[in-house]
Amino acid sequence: MNIDEPDKQKNASSPQGRLEEVLGELRCVSQGCRSLSWQEAEKIHNEALRSFASTHSLSEALQSSLESEVDAFVGGDEHNNFTLENYSSRVFKITHSNSFGCKVRFDPFDPELTGKNFIAQGNDCPHFYLRRWQLLNSISDYQVQLEGILSPERAGWLPRICISQPYIAGKNPSQDEITQSLVKYNYLEVSRGAYYNLETNILLTDTFPRNVRIVDGEPALFDAIASEPCGETLDWLREKISNIT
Repeated sequence: MNIDEPDKQKNASSPQGRLEEVLGELRCVSQGCRSLSWQEAEKIHNEALRSFASTHSLSEALQSSLESEVDAFVGGDEHNNFTLENYSSRVFKITHSNSFGCKVRFDPFDPELTGKNFIAQGNDCPHFYLRRWQLLNSISDYQVQLEGILSPERAGWLPRICISQPYIAGKNPSQDEITQSLVKYNYLEVSRGAYYNLETNILLTDTFPRNVRIVDGEPALFDAIASEPCGETLDWLREKISNIT
């Protein structure tokens, strides 16, 4: 199941429709409901993920392979990554309980003079995580699939999310090669490892050689972070783009 852009015509009872419903439930928390404490937000996250898990768990074949074959390795701070003999063309990734990949912190001043205005850090919001893959799927033909929801690592923790991606061998591209591959999609470099498309309002961060492959000139953004900036970040990006163009 590709994590596509929302489609109002999709049946709400279908796996894709159910995903959109759960994302809707999570959205009110992810957009900063200040009246909610972190405990209340976590409760909503937990209920929504468990509800989705009841209708979209892992397939029996994948669950069987996972239980019998899995030899996981940690991929950075974001996932446990693994490959399976019966699914050799894909890499599977499982989030850690209570941690859903990474998000980025915006710093307009770059006090350490690293050239980076966007710094990756841990993310506790499952809506941001799922939306990240939706946005990345909208950019190129490299598609991430949502495989299902898994039980928590410990009692009382949040359920985990499993995704899969096409396996792409090869060496890391240079930063210049990444920049050139994204220009055709109207992404301009706004900071070290960060690219922004003003028309779609999609910001790509952590877009470094270790997180990207280039296939026939096309970017495969397998570990970049995609988001939709707003507020101070959006104002800064618009000014940055105006100075570039």
